[in-house]
Amino acid sequence: MSTRNSESYHLVAAAIDYLRTHQDAQPSLGELAKALGVSESTLQRRFSEWAGVSPKRFLQILTLNRARAALTRQ
Repeated sequence: MSTRNSESYHLVAAAIDYLRTHQDAQPSLGELAKALGVSESTLQRRFSEWAGVSPKRFLQILTLNRARAALTRQ
């Protein structure tokens, strides 16, 4: 894995962890980028390349899955 690929992997892994941890707050792309110390455009591009969806869509999926799980428990 090249250094750039390794950096991108770690950035996306950190973004996913942040989104999972802070999903109740529904952080914006700007908030996420600031927390990770990168620009919004860099985060958007790298996240989409690695995850196949945008950070916003990933957060929507997390939220939907959590809601489904809550409904199933009732």
